[in-house]
Order: sequence, then C-alpha cells, then structure tokens
Amino acid sequence: MKILLSNRALADPGGAETYLVLVARELRRLGHDVRFYSPNLGKIAGALAQEGFSFVDFKNSQFVPDVAHVQHASTAYYLRGHLPKTPMVFVSHSYVFDIGDVPYVANPQAVVVLNDRVKQRVESSAWGEKGQIFRLHQPIDIPFTDSGLVPLPDRPTRAALINPRNAPIAEALKQACQKFDIELLIAGNLSSLSDDLTPLMMQSDIVFGVGRTLLEAAALGRAGFVIDDRGSSGFLTEENYAAFEANSFVAFDPHPISVNQLVSQLEGYRSTLGRVGRELIRKTHDPRRHAESLVECYRSVMNASPPTGITVGALSQLASAQAEEIFSIRQHLRHEKWMAASALRQRDEAQERASILEGERNIFAARLSLFYRLPFVRLALRVRGWVRTRNKV
Repeated sequence: MKILLSNRALADPGGAETYLVLVARELRRLGHDVRFYSPNLGKIAGALAQEGFSFVDFKNSQFVPDVAHVQHASTAYYLRGHLPKTPMVFVSHSYVFDIGDVPYVANPQAVVVLNDRVKQRVESSAWGEKGQIFRLHQPIDIPFTDSGLVPLPDRPTRAALINPRNAPIAEALKQACQKFDIELLIAGNLSSLSDDLTPLMMQSDIVFGVGRTLLEAAALGRAGFVIDDRGSSGFLTEENYAAFEANSFVAFDPHPISVNQLVSQLEGYRSTLGRVGRELIRKTHDPRRHAESLVECYRSVMNASPPTGITVGALSQLASAQAEEIFSIRQHLRHEKWMAASALRQRDEAQERASILEGERNIFAARLSLFYRLPFVRLALRVRGWVRTRNKV
C-alpha cells in the first residue's frame, strides 16, 4: 500500500510530529511504501531523511498514494486540491485548536481520534453527522527492556516537571516536594521540550506533566503525576487510568493548586507505580497494534466510494493558506492573553509583597522608635519620681 503521511510542519518536535514519526516507522515495518508531505520542513524532516524516508513535492512529483493520512486542516485542503480522488483519513489531535478540527470541505472519508474528548468534538461537528470515526489509543514507544530499567525506590528522591506552562505551579510543587526531600528538576521552556527528554525522565522517580509526556514517563517505568496550570489530578494508577485516558491525560481541577493538596497527593507514591504504568502502556498503547488498526482504517476508506464534491486547484490552496493564517493569528492572540494574564498575576504578587514589606517596615520603624525613645522615657520617669519625692519633703 502507498501511504502519504502529512503534517503542517516537520520542523520542531511536538505531539503530532512525534506521533507521525512513530506511525511511519511501524507502517514501514509492515511493508508499506510510506512517504511524507509537509510545507514546512526542518529538524524532523532531516532525521526522517536519514532513516531513508522520502518526501513528496507535488510540483515535481507524479506520486499518487492509495491513501492520504492527514493531520491539520491546512494540509488537508492543500492535498485535496492535488489528490481529488484519493481516499483521505484525517487524524484529529486537538479539541482546542481549530486547525485540528475536521476539514469538512476537504471531505475526508474517515477520522481517527485518540481520546474521548476529541471524539465528542468530532461527533458534534457537521462532519460527525455523516462520517466514520475510529477511536484508537495514543501509541507510545517503549525504548527499554524491563531488565534495562532502574526500578523505582521506596522513597522518591528526584522528580521532573515537564511543562511549558509551569509558572503557576512550579513554586507550590517545589514546596510540596521539599516536604518529602525530593529534588525537583524543571524543564519548562519550549526549547528544552524540543529535545529528547528520556535522559531527564530516567533520572527521575516522579515525572510531573500531562498528555504524551505522562505516557512516555509511564513507558519508562516512572511514576507519572498529572499536573499543569489547569489543575492537579495526582498519580497515574490502574484505578484511574481509564478516566485519565478518556480525558487525554490532562488535568481539569476546579480548585486552585495548593501546597497542602500536592502534599496529600504525593503521599500516594508507591514504588509499584512504575511497573503498573509500564504495563498499562504495553497493553493499550503499543505502536505496532496502533499501526495495524490504522491499516484497517485505510483499507475501509479505500473500499468505499471515492470522494465527491471536492474543491480543487487554487481554491484548495487558498483554503489551506487561510487555515494557516487563522491558526497563526489565534496562536498569537492566545500568547498575548497568556502574557497579559502573567503580567497581571505578577503585578498582584508584587503588590502583595509590597504590602507585606510595608507592614514589616512599620513594625521595624515602631521598634526603632521605641529603641531610641526608651532612654528618654526612663529618664522622664526618674525625674518625675524625684520631683514627687521633693514635693513630699
């Protein structure tokens, strides 16, 4: 089978990019002809080229795949213009970003979702009234054999917080870890998250994070703890796995994160959490089984009627460009809102610190004033006593 895998970018590592690379390797192991298309090539594309994967340039190539595996609406529109009759499977990764919504006009024959939250959004869309939805699980690579893993200790000593939005939670988490004598390492900016975090995870007993990060930690036999700026849900266990998985391993806690809350949740640490998490990954998130399920999805759309009513040519390219532009604008607005909220939070914290310092200054001034006045007060009292004694005489 000739399979075209596409993504809006193959430059810096991210969740959708990591997923696509893992899928490509497994599909190739199954013997399929796998190629890539992306309008933005970079670091990831270079690594894929070194592995022997090739890339399609529709200006110079006559390659026509049996099926197109598409991620992001912008690439779906573009590919539909060049491949009007090719069956298309759209993989929706996000219920937040519009570019992850099903591109109705591109008319994919099936949609793959990796959690219940995205599935609900797809089902609620106009496309969901007519289309076929495949509910699969996020595939995670298991890089080590069991014998190659360091077992978790009875008492944790090191932990890692891996989240680009760690500012609202880092201080509270640090204080909670200190109560257990746990050293907290923080990988919180986008540049550090672009690198391979396996070494950092392997050095840690607990990994704090959400989404794919949490699953990768569990695959390495680490104790995964669901937390980000939206809340804290505690350790990943066999009991709460199903609820966490349905919710894409993201925390939604209506209560503000507090040190006491985190301390209470950290008390749930057990050395068996690593083994339990690794078994859950092996049973549910095996990349080989995921690739086999994708092939079933591909074959189902290849056997269906070809797509009809498709926009072609310049109109598809225009739709693709507009989808990218809207995504960029909304990303910028989200960033600006985040920065504004951070500035307001810092202002409030600064005002609170200033109020505390003002109170401490007033107390110090009062004490200092009393220190200098006390000798004179004592002298005045002695003089008053001497005067009263003279009057009595």
